Amino acid sequence: MKMKIYRKNTVHSILAMWLACCSLSSFSQTNLVPNPSFEASTSCPSTLDQMSLSNGWSSFCPSTDYYHACNTNFVGVPLNGVGYQAAASGVAYAGFQAYDINGFAREIVGSQLSQNLVKGLKYYVSIKVSLAEFDVINKQYQPCNKVGVKFSTIPYSLTNCPPINNFAHVYTNTIISDTMNWTSIKGSFIADSNYKYIMIGNFFDDANTDTIYRTNGIKSYFFLDDICVSTDSLTCYIFDNINDISISNLIKFYPNPVNTMLNIDFDFNEKFLVGICNSLGEEVFKDLFYKKAQVDCSLLTNGLYYVLFSNALTIVCELSNKCTIDTNRDWCPRSSQCRWRSYSLYWMECSIHHSP
Repeated sequence: MKMKIYRKNTVHSILAMWLACCSLSSFSQTNLVPNPSFEASTSCPSTLDQMSLSNGWSSFCPSTDYYHACNTNFVGVPLNGVGYQAAASGVAYAGFQAYDINGFAREIVGSQLSQNLVKGLKYYVSIKVSLAEFDVINKQYQPCNKVGVKFSTIPYSLTNCPPINNFAHVYTNTIISDTMNWTSIKGSFIADSNYKYIMIGNFFDDANTDTIYRTNGIKSYFFLDDICVSTDSLTCYIFDNINDISISNLIKFYPNPVNTMLNIDFDFNEKFLVGICNSLGEEVFKDLFYKKAQVDCSLLTNGLYYVLFSNALTIVCELSNKCTIDTNRDWCPRSSQCRWRSYSLYWMECSIHHSP
């Protein structure tokens, strides 16, 4: 038997179902970044270099910019002086320069976290960026890489920039050239200090930054939105319809095609319930795994199937008010009997092809 996995460009989230019979604590962890999509502000921006108008944010190296839909001119959303881009969420975002062909030039966006990172813990990080189109003298912005996130125990300012020492805790080696869509940059790291501040920009020098030449282009400038830092992978690893750089590193199906046994690897620090439903929404497999799963598909007939996984020990409520795994309950998303309560439920398509 051979089983082929057809992976979609994105993973679709299914709305979580909550049981009314008991009160349960949330499995989701807090995003440690205050005002993560720059929505809250003290006043409407009127020109460039006003990052400090967004609550909690400032320029950790001059001079980052704040864009908001309240402005209908140069720093507006979606139309502004350097391009046209709707916010990834809400009505606001930030902007920073990551490269200049005429020599070193870095702009760093920064903020204090809601609580210090804990040394030794693993943290998940995600940001969304989009390359701006033209600068104020109508020169095209150049795509570049090395955009990322760095943490610090001390704050920086317009007159005291952070070191550009070819290191960031999370960054991308992929050159980002998309001016139409938001691109996610995601990763994880083990905190080696009790970091208090987050910084976003390019922390690599020109010799270690790759670009793509564009006619008359001299700079790289990016819009920035939806910043996330959490100990919970699913708080920051949001599966959506944007160009996701790192999702292939989070969930792996192999080999492809598969003979008898389907292998699934998860890059999440928690248990997962794995299931397979057929095209009618009928459950044909379900079991609980941690990090890795092996599913015997030898008895499945030919056809389209959905491979599903759910985090946080998907639960049901018992009369004792204690929550446990109910391994007998139907949980396929198309079933009218579905009673599962979960924080997040995701699926991927696959098809079964038996060898003649």
